[in-house]
Amino acid sequence: MAKLFERAHDFHVNNLVVNEPPSLNALEKLEKLIAPEALHDSAERCDAPKCDPETRVAVQDALYSWIEHGDAENPYNMKWVTGVAGSGKSAVMGSVTERCKRNGFPVASFFFSSTGSIGRRTKTAFVATIAYQLTRFRQDLEDSIAAAIEADTVVFKMNLHIQMEKLVLAPLRTITGDSKAAFRGVIVIDGLDECGVEEIHDTTSTGSRTEPTRTKGQSQLEILQAQTQPARTKEEDQLEILRVLRQASSDPNFPFRIIIASRPQQVFRQFFNPEGDPPLAQTLDLMHKDYNAEADITLFLESRLNQLCRRHKLPHSWLPPNAIEIWVNRASGQFGYAAAVIRLFERCRKEPFPPFLHFAQLMAPTTPDPDHARNNFRLNSFHVFHGYPSEKALESQSIYLVVPYSIIWLILFAVLELEAHIAPEALHDSAERCDAPRCHPETRVAVQNDLYNWIEHGDAVNPTNMKWVTGPAGSGKTAVLGSVTERCKKNGFPVASFFFSSLGSIGRRTKTAFVATIAYQLAEQPEFQALKDAIAAAIEADKIVFNKNLRVQMDTLILAPLRAVAGAYNAAFRGVLIIDGLDECGIEETHGNTTTSTVSWTKPSRTKEQEQLEVLQVLHQASSEPTFPFRIIIASRPERVFRQFFNPERHPVPIAQKLDLHKDYNAEADITLYLEARFSQLRRQHNLPHSWLPPNAIRILVDKASGQFIYAATVILFLEMGHRAPPKILLDAILKMDATAALNPLEHLDALYLHILNSSPDPLLSVRWTRVIMKLNGPMLTREPSYASCIDLLLQTDQQSNEAEHLLGNLHSLIRIPPREDRATTGYDFYHKSLLDFLEDPDRCRDLYIHDEKVLGFLWDRFHHQLCARGCETQFSDPQVFLRFLVNLPDAGTIGLGITYSEVLPTPAGTDWWVSLAVAQGRKKTSNAIWYLFRNVHSSVCAALHFIFD
Repeated sequence: MAKLFERAHDFHVNNLVVNEPPSLNALEKLEKLIAPEALHDSAERCDAPKCDPETRVAVQDALYSWIEHGDAENPYNMKWVTGVAGSGKSAVMGSVTERCKRNGFPVASFFFSSTGSIGRRTKTAFVATIAYQLTRFRQDLEDSIAAAIEADTVVFKMNLHIQMEKLVLAPLRTITGDSKAAFRGVIVIDGLDECGVEEIHDTTSTGSRTEPTRTKGQSQLEILQAQTQPARTKEEDQLEILRVLRQASSDPNFPFRIIIASRPQQVFRQFFNPEGDPPLAQTLDLMHKDYNAEADITLFLESRLNQLCRRHKLPHSWLPPNAIEIWVNRASGQFGYAAAVIRLFERCRKEPFPPFLHFAQLMAPTTPDPDHARNNFRLNSFHVFHGYPSEKALESQSIYLVVPYSIIWLILFAVLELEAHIAPEALHDSAERCDAPRCHPETRVAVQNDLYNWIEHGDAVNPTNMKWVTGPAGSGKTAVLGSVTERCKKNGFPVASFFFSSLGSIGRRTKTAFVATIAYQLAEQPEFQALKDAIAAAIEADKIVFNKNLRVQMDTLILAPLRAVAGAYNAAFRGVLIIDGLDECGIEETHGNTTTSTVSWTKPSRTKEQEQLEVLQVLHQASSEPTFPFRIIIASRPERVFRQFFNPERHPVPIAQKLDLHKDYNAEADITLYLEARFSQLRRQHNLPHSWLPPNAIRILVDKASGQFIYAATVILFLEMGHRAPPKILLDAILKMDATAALNPLEHLDALYLHILNSSPDPLLSVRWTRVIMKLNGPMLTREPSYASCIDLLLQTDQQSNEAEHLLGNLHSLIRIPPREDRATTGYDFYHKSLLDFLEDPDRCRDLYIHDEKVLGFLWDRFHHQLCARGCETQFSDPQVFLRFLVNLPDAGTIGLGITYSEVLPTPAGTDWWVSLAVAQGRKKTSNAIWYLFRNVHSSVCAALHFIFD
């Protein structure tokens, strides 16, 4: 707070009240330090595995009997339940815990999980969570634990042995009375093998770790590496928990039996070694012959397949004979295998289901050796999601990935994890690109043929695997690459694409999803089934790979899998990656959330040029890999970062060929063909005479286009969408336009843009609207879609007017304006980025240029007007989508700068209305909206005070 008033003076504050939170009592402190997600009945575990009815009955009964009565022959207080992954340990532990709870038997639990929330991944909250559950069993035990916390307030920062002694064992010793001897309970610990170390990167003086002293000769890098490396291994942390539990079980006053479930890893095998002196625990192996799971797996499959049959109204004969028997044999006692089968059918995207025996064939063992068949499995089952190989394809494949049965279901769903991280809108045939430019028939034939020939055969004279297609804005790069991509797809040539766009959805504006999207397309190539399996295995091996830099993603998701399956495809196999609009790849803007900010936005740590260079370097990394069978085409404007990267003088060996659409291919003949075809369509559409076109009109327009298709395309759009004049009058106006800036290569395009914008009844206001639409369509506002109806309601001064149509009605050739019936679900869009470049350049748009600060001020004024207009309302009468839009608008960081260039502040009544609206929304995604508005206003005030007093 003090930062906001720094260097201010001559002011006073009335009735300042600072509310200090009340101190917490002991049990409240304890509650704040537990891991509630680790409890067996937590919300996070709502979908955790449980034993299916009538299954695993024997092992559950054996465990429950031991919990209640113990074992006179083996009087241990600990039992180790083990088995390979997928054998059903968590399901059994969950079901036994529920049975204890249901029967009123005292049970405390902790379910570790390496994929769960942070509290379940480490030992930190383990003892506190157990102690918290014990307070629920007896009042005297609760009082004793509370007293222990009050007596030692830093106990939670001590090691687990001290925590166990002070929070559990010592309080248990204080229990008195006749009921003490009869009090029994159980502690259930599941997944202890998934307990890991908590990496700490903070070295500040206020943290729990101190900055290490720098020794002579030790570099800063070595110090940083020492700081970021865990001080312990996960095996050491697991062993510490085991010792703490042994410490508890050995205490005579400890009335609980302990069940620990884990995989049979070395640390557990050594700790529970029955040859120890004395033995510490009984071992229960779920894979033991005494607990043969085949009958239980049969029951599970029969029950779940019958459910699928009823849900999808399948005939009773849909299941082939012996199908369940086949699956039970291949499960080899592992429930994870059977569960994966059911999950695949439940999530299957195809209707009806594929034939069951064919599906079984896809999961055939990799070797005829039955001893190996138990543990191995062919991962062609990914086909259940997106298609199925032919019998011939199955027979011809000779390379497979072999993984344990126990991790089958994890590998199977890695493809879904990959799909969650792609940018589907960036694919060449995405719905978002349905109106993307394509080459008109019979145009750009030469350049398309040259590119396709290079894709297929390469160039013996210049044997590089990369080609840079460049040209100024509007020269047709996107149209050419879109048409070439379609040609490859139509001819069955393997192609993966990514079409960047600064005007598109968030996935197309940044590099974040780039490698994942390419990897996804490669995995979907029918020729690359082995690669699909390898990519899935890579994701399972590194679950946070999508959070790493592009170089690591490229190596992990594409290059390493390609090396692993290098022999799985023909050596002559080739494909192509097509990357368009890389110059439009920007940075993912983030907004500061600290109270010390003096402005409401944070400067990105990287520039867009650095992001673009990283993508270029990653593609060069791929093209240099011997096992990478793809050629790469990159299209961009000739910006400096691309000119320098592809400069042949900067590399001993040229890394790419350059193809300049403006210089290498004369586009005049193609533009002539395009205009002739489109003018003929206009003549038929408007029933015009053959003589409607003035003499030499096409030649004049071709000269003005100067090789840029965008000029010709904009002329046609202007004629087709002219609302207030017939095509001939509009065309005559275009033909009479004169360009003035002789040195500007875009002079005629600029003159056309000026002419169209000046046709608006209020050109400057229409430009303000256009610039605001640009901002709200970009990274500034991503929480709620910027639908056209929301923008109209925000910017119009009179809600009953049709100001949007009045201002933008003549701009349909520049802005994609949805029809009235679609405005509540569709946003404004722009036909070409060159319009944005034009409006942001004062030398090009001249009198229509509006400084960015004034645009932000205009946006703030309209937001303020909305609040003032509704300040006296007691109901929220506007459409819900607009109310959500208003709530989240202050979250768009840079709107806070608008108040600096505005003379208005929200009124108390308007502010009250907006805060009430934000509270009424009651959604997690709007919970920060009030804070954003407060911060934006006050940080701007603070920035203004700095400016005044400086």
